[in-house]
Amino acid sequence: MNGRSSAYRVGLIPPLVDSKKTILVIIGLWFALHAWLATGRSLWMDELSRIEHVELGSLWLALKGVFSEPSPFTPGEIVFLYGVKKVFSNFLPLELWLRSFALLQGLLALWLSFKSRTPYLWFFTLFSASLTSHSTQARPYSALFLAGTFLYLTMFERTVFTRSELWLMRVQTFFTHVYGLLFLLVAQLFRKDRLWAGITFVYSVAFTATYMKFHSGEFSGWSSNLLLPPLGEFVRQTAGVLGNPHKASFLFLPLFLVGIVASIRTNRSNLGRILLYFGLTVGGPVAALVVGKYAYFPRQVVAATTGFLAICALGLLFIIDQARHNRKALPITSLVILLTAWFAGARPWVRSTVFKMPPFPDVAFHQYRDVVATFGPQSNSGDNILIIDGAGTYQFYLKRIYGPASNTEHDVMFKQLKLRRDCWKNHFCVLTYYDSNLTWTTDFSNPPQLIQDLINAPEFGFIKVVGPWVDYRPNNPSVKMLRDW
Repeated sequence: MNGRSSAYRVGLIPPLVDSKKTILVIIGLWFALHAWLATGRSLWMDELSRIEHVELGSLWLALKGVFSEPSPFTPGEIVFLYGVKKVFSNFLPLELWLRSFALLQGLLALWLSFKSRTPYLWFFTLFSASLTSHSTQARPYSALFLAGTFLYLTMFERTVFTRSELWLMRVQTFFTHVYGLLFLLVAQLFRKDRLWAGITFVYSVAFTATYMKFHSGEFSGWSSNLLLPPLGEFVRQTAGVLGNPHKASFLFLPLFLVGIVASIRTNRSNLGRILLYFGLTVGGPVAALVVGKYAYFPRQVVAATTGFLAICALGLLFIIDQARHNRKALPITSLVILLTAWFAGARPWVRSTVFKMPPFPDVAFHQYRDVVATFGPQSNSGDNILIIDGAGTYQFYLKRIYGPASNTEHDVMFKQLKLRRDCWKNHFCVLTYYDSNLTWTTDFSNPPQLIQDLINAPEFGFIKVVGPWVDYRPNNPSVKMLRDW
């Protein structure tokens, strides 16, 4: 399925990169840029819990904290961060050392994309806004991305790995997301590595049994009315994570369909493998969240990214093949490659990462640290700030930055909206409204009418409003709108 025989060069972008020096330079630049991004991006709610875990004083208490969470994250991540904190926390910024695990996992996933023989996969991975997003937050989703990469390589490319690749795949068992255990198990079965498949299976059972012990023998879920979005919205959100945001799906999805047809024409058995791959990486997490009554967030299926990008790359390669023996078509083909590279890869990545323009590939690039610098308890007495928070972060973030509020009210009502009010000693107050629907389904140019009414409500007299909206202007021109991501 890798199309190696057709990997001839057309245009400026090489289909494969074989020079070790070139690969090291690209990966080094990627790491330096992402370390900078991770340092400048403020922490959000789930990351703050990671700090609390590793600050509990002992590794055992940190592990107990993880197993007590509703979502079963990998204990290997906490073991890694516990060690990193001991060594690096005195001279590295909190945001950087806390995200070092995710950065390392993302770097390894990018490295494996260069080792792949699927043309252009390295380029699509390099400019994956999803990989950037998940590699710069202290959560195990870049590890899930890496597990999906191993699954793709073993199912579609090769079962023979170098010693370093094999060592990495085996060790990853103890550091991947809980879904990644399934993907690594299947990858090891494809390799006929029965010993490590058995070790992975035993570890998975032990992990699950330990987790259930902390939750009275049950899978602790988060009941939500969101669950699965409508089919069209599900496809839009999923394509935005597996491909790229900012309408890149209009290029990726046709390439994906062409790639499926091309791979089946090459080998009919590829259809079964494609169905199995996406059945595991997309269908498996979706089935788990339906059973657990957990809301759908596209990061749950991020393991499918490498396979999706690889099939899109094959679709692009198929188009190139059609012009292989037509010299007149070659300039047009080169243009197609460049336009695809820009509009599906570089452009949406730059818009999301550099200019921080929503929508994002699932989790926001939080700018809370920048926002906090513009207001705080040093503000004038009586200042009211409104924060429309799609993730519930601010009630934890402000407490960590400013210390406990002197007064908190949980049921401040405005029409049918229930707000939380936190006030500090000089009567500086923050009102927050939490709604997960605003994270993905809202119009990022203007808030819903009810939120507009709240922003303009004279009884609150807000001086600043923090939210995801780019262009909205309140009725009172003196009210300052601030982007939280």
